[in-house]
Amino acid sequence: MSSSTPITLTVFYPADPDATFDHDYYVNTHMPMAEKLWRPMGMLGYRTFKIQSPTPSGDAAPYSVVTIVEFSSAAAWEEAFKLAPEHLMPDIPNYSNKPPLFFVGERFGGSVGVVRE
Repeated sequence: MSSSTPITLTVFYPADPDATFDHDYYVNTHMPMAEKLWRPMGMLGYRTFKIQSPTPSGDAAPYSVVTIVEFSSAAAWEEAFKLAPEHLMPDIPNYSNKPPLFFVGERFGGSVGVVRE
């Protein structure tokens, strides 16, 4: 990844039959905590989505919530994520009984501008 290319962190929360997720806590406590921690380090913004199930193909959705976090660069992302194990990961049990999956990608196209919330 180029150090100056915008980076997207995508976080998926499983939709397992026994999964629980407190949407209110997530949007009103956890994500503001992440934003307060990460915005000074290059976080541009985030968006959170409740995934609809069934999917358009009729299958059960494998995930219930997806959050997309935009960072100004790979360097910003790398510095910000160093703080996650101490500050953000311990908060997960407060809103989800399942660990999320994390994917990091380099933006290379699209028609939507930089995410700012």
